[in-house]
Parts: sequence; structure tokens; C-alpha cells
Amino acid sequence: MRKRSLLSGLCFLSLLYAGVQFYIQDDYSPLQLLSSVENEASRLLRFISQPHIHCNDSLATGNSSRWLICLDAEIGIPSMKSDDQKLIVYSVGPEKDYSFEQIASMNLSTKLFIFCHDKCPEDLMHVNPSTATFYKTAIVPNDPADFARNSFDSQTLNTVIKTLHHKSIHLLKLDTFVEDVKSFEVLRFLIDDSLLQSVQELHFVVRLDKLDEDFIYSWYRVLYALFTTAGFRLFHTSASDSLCLQDTVMESCTYYLSWVKKPPPQVFVMYPPAIDGSLENEEDRLLNYLQNRKSKDILFTRIPLKMVFLNQNRRVFEEALSLDLSTNIMQKSAQSCHFIILRGAPFSVSKKRPIEGCNTYSFVFNLQTDGSVRFHTASGLSQISRKSQDLSLNDIVRLSETTIMFIDLHESWEVLGLLSAMALPKHLDQVIVRGHIFPTSGRSMHSVLRTRYSELQRLQEFSLSMVKADQMTVRDLKFSAAERNMYILNFVKNSAL
Repeated sequence: MRKRSLLSGLCFLSLLYAGVQFYIQDDYSPLQLLSSVENEASRLLRFISQPHIHCNDSLATGNSSRWLICLDAEIGIPSMKSDDQKLIVYSVGPEKDYSFEQIASMNLSTKLFIFCHDKCPEDLMHVNPSTATFYKTAIVPNDPADFARNSFDSQTLNTVIKTLHHKSIHLLKLDTFVEDVKSFEVLRFLIDDSLLQSVQELHFVVRLDKLDEDFIYSWYRVLYALFTTAGFRLFHTSASDSLCLQDTVMESCTYYLSWVKKPPPQVFVMYPPAIDGSLENEEDRLLNYLQNRKSKDILFTRIPLKMVFLNQNRRVFEEALSLDLSTNIMQKSAQSCHFIILRGAPFSVSKKRPIEGCNTYSFVFNLQTDGSVRFHTASGLSQISRKSQDLSLNDIVRLSETTIMFIDLHESWEVLGLLSAMALPKHLDQVIVRGHIFPTSGRSMHSVLRTRYSELQRLQEFSLSMVKADQMTVRDLKFSAAERNMYILNFVKNSAL
């Protein structure tokens, strides 16, 4: 009986171990626990030391520039032009240094609400008393299970916001708390309670005063939720010591982080590294995204496309491709439709209207070193009354009710970035891209994959969902056997799904 029980226990442990190994090895899981405290610290450091977004207009808050206030018109806090409108600023637990509050009050039209868990200062130079209100109270996490914190001398931000009748907070700064309150706990409940939805700009401190796996992982899990759930993007990081920003483990480091609320999709956001930022994990994240974004419910119509072009030796080739178009978009295109083809070599479409009801426009251009686009040839523009030389890609995309774009370029990813920066994807109903996903050589390949993953996420912000990701084999490519790892990515407007 004992042997049978022991055998059953061993079988159960073996199955459990196999399941864990399968989960860790075959399924990309960004919140998985790492093998050591050093790896946990390295992962956290990569997350907080690499900004996700660039703020073009910022206000330094002191000589040390611990925090920057973002005033960028696209992503920063709004500028209040009327005296009746003032920025609502919450500052929780400022410790001795009040330069942030002073500079905010001097340069911005604000209403300051300062919460001191210790003694509030009697004199603050340059802070206008008429715009600053002090509260002697300790801000604590909104933990429903902790009834001891619902006392007179401690409050949650939930109760503070409700008491002050503030529907939005333009700027929230979290500095220090009472000894038994952990910063990541306050942030976790702010995310869980959706209070950060009313916050435009967020500043807080990460103090790594001990090398403990649970402590470091708790910070990583909260920051991951801040990015993925609450939609905040890191735009500035500073540290108490320059050595703290190096990829090394330090026991006594303080990080000052500045975040903005989710920007408009035309602003590029570099997503955080995949787990530890290694090439393997970057590949796993991208592959996981490609595999899980396929839709079985959407109906496609397969359209044959024949293109004739010249190679470097002036030999004529004909290439046949089959593109899957959303059936819903095809039905919609009966009224007004443009089919735009972007390629890097001279070509012509053997059939004037490969898509019934759609006018076809083909562009041949190269991407310049400065990021600009140089058009070489364009066809199909005679169908439009305007002069072709005065017509830009931006004009053509905006001209019709339905626009389908096929991008087949060596610089497909760079072109996608340019289109997104111009906010053109919001006018597209379907985008089909043929190009490399995984680089075959070169330095910083993990950074390239991270950038490409970020571009895919940006397209999704334009309501373009990836519904197909078909890998092409060498046999599919008739004219270049060296071309490997090619994919055809298919994005469809959400309204057409």
C-alpha cells in the first residue's frame, strides 16, 4: 500500500514537473519567476532604465532632475489657458526636498494638494499658499482586508479623491509612505481599483534597499501591470547614483520614474524588453504574438495578383501572388475602393483591376538614409483628376471610402513606422505586408525584434488587428532562393471582423 502511494506521488510530481517545464519552455509567459535574485534584479533594471516613449517638451524639477514633467502637446499634461482652469496636482509624502512642488507651482497653473505623513513644513519658498493645500495624513493601500488602516490618521487615495470631489488628477507624485506601507502595494491597488484612469501623468519612487526575490518580483509585476493594464508609458528615469543604471545588482538604489498616460497611436512606443531582453525571449514573444493573433472566424476572398518587373540584369520576370482579402471589405469596396501597392523595384500589374471595383495604384520608391521617402515611379494616378506630381501617398489614402494597401519592400518595417507616424493607418481598411520578421544577421538582433513587436502593437492601436501570419518557404519564392524567413502579415480593421 505504501509502495502504491509512493508510486502515485512520484507520478503526480512527474506530471506536475512536466507541466511546469512545458509552461516555461513552450509558452511565452512574461510574468514567470526567474531562477535567481540576480536575474530578477536584472530584469527589473531593464524595465525601468529603458524609456518607452520620448517627450519632446519637458520641465525639469530641480538641479538633480529627478523627475521631468512632460508638457508635450501630444502626450503631456494639458496647458490650462484660463485662470478658472488649473492643473490638479497630488503630491504624496514629499520628503524634505520640495523642488518638484515649487517648480510646478511657479511654472504651471496648478492646485497643489500635498499629503504629509510626517510633519508638514511651516515655510515653503516659492509655493503660493493660495494654490497649495496641506493634509497631515498617511496614504495607505486600499486593501479591503486591512480594516486597521481605515482610521482617522490614515486614508486611501480612494477616500481622498471622493472627499475632494476630483474627477481627474493631471499629475500624481508618490514619494514616501509610512514605514509599514510599501509603494508597490499602493500602486497595485490604484491599478486594481482603476483609479489611475483619471491620472494623466504619474511620478513615483522605486527604492531597492534589499536583494530579495519576492520584493523585486513584486515591483516587476506591478510595473508590468502599470504598462499593460493601466496603459502608462515610461518617459524618464533617473537614479540616486549613476552606477544604479548599469546592468548590475546593487542593494541600495533609488529610482525616480516619470510616466504618461497612453499616447495617441501615431506616437511610437518602445515596448519593454521581453522578460530579460535576451534574443531567445524576444523571438518567443514575437512568435507567440504571431501564432495567437490568427482568427478562424473571419472570411477571406483569395485574390490572384500577377506582377511583371525587371531585375538588375534587365530580365523580365512575372511573379504570381495570392492575397487574402476580408470578405466584408470586398463587399464594402463596391462603392469606392483604392488598392495601393508599394514596392522597391519597377513593376507593373498585368491586370488593371485585380480587385473588382478597386482602382489600383502602384508606387516604386526607396527609403532614404534620413528617413524620407523618394518616389521613382507611380502608375494608376491618371484615374484621378489631380496632377500626379502633386499627389502624395497621404492624398491617395484619404481619397476613398475603402483603402487596401499591400507593402512588399525590403524596408517594410521602416515604411510601416512612417505610415504610423503620419497617422495614415486609421484611414486603411486592410494592410498586407510581405517582409522579414526575424533578421538573419547583424548586431543587436534582440533590439530589432523588440522594435518590430512594438510596431505591430502600434498598428493594433489604429484598430488594425492581425488576423493572419503566413510564413513563406523558400519554394514559395521563385526569384530569390536566398530569401528566407519571409512572412505575409494580414491586418484588418476591427469594424470588418
